[in-house]
Amino acid sequence: MGCAEIIAFDEVRARKHWTTLRQRLHARFDQWLDRLEAALPAGEPTLGQVSEPLWALRQELTGGVAETIVHHTHAEEQQRSSLPCPTCARLLPARAPVPRCVETLVGAIELERPYF
Repeated sequence: MGCAEIIAFDEVRARKHWTTLRQRLHARFDQWLDRLEAALPAGEPTLGQVSEPLWALRQELTGGVAETIVHHTHAEEQQRSSLPCPTCARLLPARAPVPRCVETLVGAIELERPYF
């Protein structure tokens, strides 16, 4: 008989979580590449012609990466329907989500969360 390897459920969940996040990040990067391609001149652009749109779109990329990670990592919190009150422990129902745009060091991040 061969040796059996023990795989922890948490490890499988973490791998699946990371794989899903990577797929979402790749999709976000593809969208950014489409915008970069549209901004580049036809033919063989010079270094300056490549640098200018890259510089202009850099925060869109980094902000988009950060936004994707936040949405993926905190998806359960964004869908939460109730929350215990920290003072009286009464269950508070969620109000409609409120969208916000947060300016960060890496770019703008669109967030939405329920209020209680």
